[in-house]
Amino acid sequence: MKENTRYSGEHSATAPHIIFFWAALEEMTSEQRRKFIAFSWGRESIPPAGQHWGQKMHLMTFGQKRKSKESMDAYMPASHTCSFGLELPVYSSKEVTKDRLLYAIENVMEYSLD
Repeated sequence: MKENTRYSGEHSATAPHIIFFWAALEEMTSEQRRKFIAFSWGRESIPPAGQHWGQKMHLMTFGQKRKSKESMDAYMPASHTCSFGLELPVYSSKEVTKDRLLYAIENVMEYSLD
């Protein structure tokens, strides 16, 4: 997935909160990662390695209009399944990132566009 991800806003592949994001995904079970794909893309799985994705996952700054430096730890990620987009708050740790992602994927109504 990393190779098929683009970043905007405060996000870059080397930003600490993005490193937390990828580490949190790596710690998830296969079932939790499947739910993450359903949450963020509305599909059950990603294309197999080497296959064309059609579109890349887009990690964007949560609430891009926010100017304050308040803690983002209380906010949940938001998905845009039509465009495989994820608004990701700038979380303070891997633990907070994983907790918020798991809450989001476990408490969203599942559906599949496959």
